[in-house]
Amino acid sequence: IEASYPTDETKRLQTNPLSSDGVPYVNAGVWMFKPYRYFRFEGYLGMHVPGEQLASRFVYNLGAEVAMFGAFTAGAAIQGYESVIADGTSHAERKLTQTSADATSMRFWAYNPALLEAKGWIGLRFDKSFGVRLGYSKTLNGVRNAEGQSVLLALYYNTPGTGARRRSDQTGPVRTAPRDRFETEPEKTDPELFEQQKQDSSLDSTERLFDR
Repeated sequence: IEASYPTDETKRLQTNPLSSDGVPYVNAGVWMFKPYRYFRFEGYLGMHVPGEQLASRFVYNLGAEVAMFGAFTAGAAIQGYESVIADGTSHAERKLTQTSADATSMRFWAYNPALLEAKGWIGLRFDKSFGVRLGYSKTLNGVRNAEGQSVLLALYYNTPGTGARRRSDQTGPVRTAPRDRFETEPEKTDPELFEQQKQDSSLDSTERLFDR
């Protein structure tokens, strides 16, 4: 879940270029990963809900990454969004703001937009927890949106223990029972107490005989 509030809000008839939608928004979604030994699938499904009556969008990202030459990786993905809750204003009102803003991009303050992009990257893993990615994305298709391209630079860190366990860790020669399973303990007996219990038992039988 991500929430954002702009320091420079978009005005209806502003003349400054639009460098973002300039509205508060909330992103909510889930990341999914499926790792194999030299291959990994990853994906994201979520919603982008902006303010100022802009259209809410279903956002997706589906990709795969392969390990090669030891610490190097390469990957590709398809990403984009589709408007699922319509804009609360008219197309003409949105165009009025876009036209008044000098040298603006049609990607911002758009009316019911949709976008499809392809992305590729190469990466370097310094160890199992830390790595870097350098990539490039390009527009494939869109609706009421501008064509574009972008360069990606990403640093990522995974905390130890969150990744999938290696098979060798699961099938080693020595296995220990999980902590949440029932475990028996060896019995401990006291010979003197055992003899005392026998005597007490015999005495109880004799007393019951006298009672009868």
